[in-house]
Amino acid sequence: MKIFTFVICILLSAIASYAIAPAGGYDNVPSNIHTPDKQPTANAGPFSVCIEAENSDGTGPITEDPNASNGKTRGAQDNWNHYVDYEVFGAPAGRYALTIRYYAEGDAWTWLSINGAETAPVVGLPATNSWNIVWGERTLDVTLPEGYSKIRIGGLPFHSPTRQDRICLVRTGDTGQPVSCDYKIRPYSVETYPIYTPGQTMNLSAKCTGSDCSATSFAWSGNGIALNGETISTAAPMTDGDYFYSVTASKPGCADTTATMQIRVQTTPVECDYIVGTTVSDYTPSCGQGMWAIADCNGLGCLGLNYKWSGPGLDVSGPAKTSVNFYAPSQNGIYTYTRTTSKPGCPDNVTEFKLTITDCGSEPFKVCLEAEDAGGTGPVTMDPNASGGKTRGGQDRQDYTVSYQVHDVQAEGPHAVTFRYYAETNTAIEVTINNEIFPYKIELPASNSWNIVWTEQTIVFALQKGLNFIEVKGLPGYSPVRHDKICVEQMPGVPPACDFVVVPHLSTFTPQCGSQITLSSNCSGADCGQVFYNWYGPDGYARYTKTIDVPVPAANGTYYYTLVAGKEGCASRHIPVWFTVNDCGAPGGETSACVEAEHMASNGPGTSDPNASNGQTRGAQNNYDYYVDYQINNFTAGTYPLTLRYYAESDAQVSVSVNGTVQLSSVLLGASNSWNIVSREATVYIAVPAGNSVIRIQGLPGAAVRQDKICVGNGSGNARMAAPEFISAPTDVPLLQAYPNPAPGEFKASFHLKTGEAATIRVTDVQGKVWHTRSVKGKGSHEERISLGDAPAGIYLLQVKKPDSVETKKILLTR
Repeated sequence: MKIFTFVICILLSAIASYAIAPAGGYDNVPSNIHTPDKQPTANAGPFSVCIEAENSDGTGPITEDPNASNGKTRGAQDNWNHYVDYEVFGAPAGRYALTIRYYAEGDAWTWLSINGAETAPVVGLPATNSWNIVWGERTLDVTLPEGYSKIRIGGLPFHSPTRQDRICLVRTGDTGQPVSCDYKIRPYSVETYPIYTPGQTMNLSAKCTGSDCSATSFAWSGNGIALNGETISTAAPMTDGDYFYSVTASKPGCADTTATMQIRVQTTPVECDYIVGTTVSDYTPSCGQGMWAIADCNGLGCLGLNYKWSGPGLDVSGPAKTSVNFYAPSQNGIYTYTRTTSKPGCPDNVTEFKLTITDCGSEPFKVCLEAEDAGGTGPVTMDPNASGGKTRGGQDRQDYTVSYQVHDVQAEGPHAVTFRYYAETNTAIEVTINNEIFPYKIELPASNSWNIVWTEQTIVFALQKGLNFIEVKGLPGYSPVRHDKICVEQMPGVPPACDFVVVPHLSTFTPQCGSQITLSSNCSGADCGQVFYNWYGPDGYARYTKTIDVPVPAANGTYYYTLVAGKEGCASRHIPVWFTVNDCGAPGGETSACVEAEHMASNGPGTSDPNASNGQTRGAQNNYDYYVDYQINNFTAGTYPLTLRYYAESDAQVSVSVNGTVQLSSVLLGASNSWNIVSREATVYIAVPAGNSVIRIQGLPGAAVRQDKICVGNGSGNARMAAPEFISAPTDVPLLQAYPNPAPGEFKASFHLKTGEAATIRVTDVQGKVWHTRSVKGKGSHEERISLGDAPAGIYLLQVKKPDSVETKKILLTR
């Protein structure tokens, strides 16, 4: 979801009325002196800068985009070969976290250089699935020299083009984490009030708070002084009036922070002498937009005030409530809010401000979407009883999908989603909101009809503001569903408080082989208090923790984790993070090689192809059952990445064996959507013994594959490594395998069980229903034939439960 930054319009409202001064008071004296608890705070931070792509040199065209950070981007949808030169000025030397904001319809790969030196030959950018609506970000660890740097980011061939929006740099320490700048300054007078007689000694303090104050230096200036120290003493000016003093806090690696305080030279003040103004973040906000308002008190009587805020969806009061966060209404109109400041013995000070909202509908957000107009896998059929005359779904299988896109949701929060459908018996569907990791299982009562009588079911989901994706999928083992439409309606009431942004951090992006890495998360925004955090990765998940330590695999490759942050009533935030391992492998012997398919033994024909890496390939368009035996020689034993370059007109599958032993029974190869023009690469992991080996890659039932070449190891010449689409790290003991997979209803399970050891074989569907169970006793290598009879097509889990472990394999059943 696009992270919107509120435009801070520092607009002081109409000046509120003065409180009444006593007889003989100071009518001509300005009442704008900050009391000790009202001085402005200046926050420190590491050196940081953001640079827009459209303001930088580059080869890609500049195009308008209202969703871009500054309204424009660089890049073209039909050309990957563009770059942008970002210029950085005045940066301290050291390590930086570089964050790229971009759009890419598919997974994209780029390269990065700094001052002409290639820094990262391959930078993976996961798809945002959008060219101009939804952007993504990727953070890298880079090192910059002092002063000026030119950072060039360009696209790589055979991958999705990238539309660059901007980069942001943040200074980090030697650990790769941001430089610690944990200090704030809030200068004030040590005396009760900043009011002095001419020539009186003033004690001024920077009032530094935070863990880094001891490593920070302070320099004072103003009215002829130049003093150093967190607290200073100096004489007040000799003439009545208001005076300003500034203090600058400095720490290596952090941006200098300057704050200003004000003092007055005069006689004793009066307690009711104060004035309060109100600053509002936006007077014409969008429908349901997050808002803030701040009360700014000036004068001698600010101490001891009570604040009360009221208006639509706002009712807050208390002595410390100088600022509030709230949401703008979700209906058009002009809304009045009131800030009342009171103090015993003084008249109330009241300020009103108005919000004007024009971009909401006349009623709360509501939209209906027809299933036949949405994407999906189910057939579209005519039906005079359907709302639009058509439906999506078929009686021949249960797992058809419908993919709805809900545009222009006005406010984040709960929305009622009503499903209209036909189902002959009670059934269930799986609903995924905005690509969340775990879908919702929804039970649906029968309409008792496939094409005459429909029924409806309403479920409440949390949606994000703007564009939302709702995917509905039937479940194997349940009655098929014929989808008619959905209607989405914003729930009444004040939207929940969802003003929070979560950013994950890694202790390093390139950990050492077999070491440990720390994943952490930072939350910013007014509503971080009740946010929960879950981490998901290849080794499971950790719930309700902001920081986790995970082991680094002992195999080279790129590994992915996902941080899911959420809050009651708010849409979940899904943020991917990844790190790369590239230093695994023992010394001695070969550790990398690239081998052309046309030079190897195969049962597939060799054909010429000017787009192939060496001008030729192996494979035929009308037969999936071809293999290529790739010979690699004098290798050091270990686990290696194997990258296959191939062509496939649609998604295909292959098996991978080493020296006659199947290591990967089924590897999914994403479609290149071309048989002879556009190639694609996929990376898996295999165990290679010492010496010479033969790696056989053989097609499985389905789409045919045209093999170009393989590269084993990291030194892959000029081959570009693709993001792993399937990662499997074999162990010394053969893992559970199943073949064929996909299976028509019967398959074989291959596994290892110690002699005499008891185990249980079980096959369940994704809902937990058991379709097969059997007890076995160990005899070493096992091969068991399993038949699932009349089980419907779908995904099943094959499980072998041993005394000390459980092995699981996914099975795709076809009919």
